[in-house]
Amino acid sequence: SQQGIKILNSAKGTKVGASGKGNTIMSNGSSGIWIYGVDTDTHTIIYNSITANGGLGIDLGGVGVGLLDGSNDIMAIPVLTSVTRLTINDHRVIGTATPGANVQIFTDPGDASGYGEGRDYLDCVLADGSGNFENTVTICDKSLKISFTATKDGNTSEFSISSDLPPSYTVINT
Repeated sequence: SQQGIKILNSAKGTKVGASGKGNTIMSNGSSGIWIYGVDTDTHTIIYNSITANGGLGIDLGGVGVGLLDGSNDIMAIPVLTSVTRLTINDHRVIGTATPGANVQIFTDPGDASGYGEGRDYLDCVLADGSGNFENTVTICDKSLKISFTATKDGNTSEFSISSDLPPSYTVINT
C-alpha cells in the first residue's frame, strides 16, 4: 500500500495546498498524507481535496487514528459538538479545537474508519481562546458527511470523526 504523500524523519515546514490552490489527493492504497517522526513538524495541510484513500486522509505518526508519535506536534483533532440544519441547505456547526486553531470544514462520502476525509472544502473558522468554534455552511448533498481539520502554528491535525447531517429541520415562526 502506498501513501499519496509521505513526510518523514525530522522534515520541517512542508506546505501542502494554499488558499485557492489546493491539491487533489485521492485513491491511494494507504493514507492520503502520512507524516511520521517525532521531530517531523510544522506541516501545513490546507485547502486540499483528500478523499477515497485506503487509509486515513491525514495520518500523523502511526497507522491509524490517534496512534500519534509526536508528528506535527501532536495537533489535536477537532471535535464536533453539534450540527443543526437551519434551512434546506444551511447547517450550523459547533465544536471544539485547539484554542486559536484555524478549523477547516469539509464534506466527504465517508471513510471506513469512521474518521473523515475531505473531498469538498467548505469554509474555515478560527477557534476562540477557549477552543470553541461555530460556523454556518451550505451543504446541498445530504448523503455526505461533515469532517474537520485544525491547523495552528503550521501544524495540521488528522481529520475528525465523520458526522452525518441531520435529516430535517424545524421552522420556528416568530
